[in-house]
Amino acid sequence: MANFRTHLNGAAIVSGLAAATLLSAGNLDPISAIWMTCLGTIGGLLPDVDSKHSKSMKVIFRALGIVVAFSMLCHFYSRISLLPLLVLVIGSYCLIRYGARKLLARYTIHRATCHCIAFVVLIGMILVCVMNQLEYQAEFSWLSGIFLILGGLVHLTLDEIYSVDLSNKRMKKSFGTAFRLTCPKYPWISLCQVSAIVFLFAFTPPFHPAWNALTDWSHFALGPNWLNFHEAGEFFSHFYETISNELRHLF
Repeated sequence: MANFRTHLNGAAIVSGLAAATLLSAGNLDPISAIWMTCLGTIGGLLPDVDSKHSKSMKVIFRALGIVVAFSMLCHFYSRISLLPLLVLVIGSYCLIRYGARKLLARYTIHRATCHCIAFVVLIGMILVCVMNQLEYQAEFSWLSGIFLILGGLVHLTLDEIYSVDLSNKRMKKSFGTAFRLTCPKYPWISLCQVSAIVFLFAFTPPFHPAWNALTDWSHFALGPNWLNFHEAGEFFSHFYETISNELRHLF
C-alpha cells in the first residue's frame, strides 16, 4: 500500500491541479481554490481515518478540527459576541479533534468499511449538507464535497496501484481490496452507508450551479494570450530575415 507521504502528496497535487484549472476557467476565486485544495488533500487521508496509530488519523482529525472551527468562526463571527464565539470555535475543534477520533478508533477496523468509495462519498455528502446548513452557496457547498471525494478516490487509486508489484510482475494479495464500492465483509454497514448517501441527497442544495462551474470552459485558456505559436513563428521568421539582410549589407 502507498504510505502516508504518497497519499498526502498525491491528493495535494491532483486537487491542486483541479482547483487551478477551475481558477483558470474563472469558475473559482483564489481563496476558494485554496480551500478546495485543502479539502482535497484532507480527502486523500480520509480512507485511513480508522487506522488507530497512523499519521493519517492524527493529521486528518487535526485538519478537520481546524476546518470545522474556521467554518464556525466565519459563519458566526458577526452574529454572536466574542466569548460565545470562542467557546463555539474551541468546542467544535475539541469535539472533532478528540471526541470524533476516539469514537471512530473504538468502533472501526482498519481497511474495512472506511476504506471504500461509499464511505468517501458519504463524508462528502455530509460536508455538502453541513455547508448548506451554514448558508454557504450551493455551488461552493457542492464543490467542497466533490473535492473531498476526489482526494479520497486518489487515495484508493494509489493503494490499488501499489498493489501491483512491477519488479516481480505479479499482483499482491491486497489487489482489488482498495478501490471498491463497499466492504463485502460488512454488508449491513455497507447498506447503511449507501442508504445514508441516498437519504442525505434529499437535503443537499441544487446541483446545477456546481455542474455549470464544472462544465463551463468558455473562459478557459491553457496558455497566456501572448503564447500564440503562429504569431511567434512569424516573429522569428521576420527576425531571421532582418538579421540576414543586415549581415549581407555588412559583408
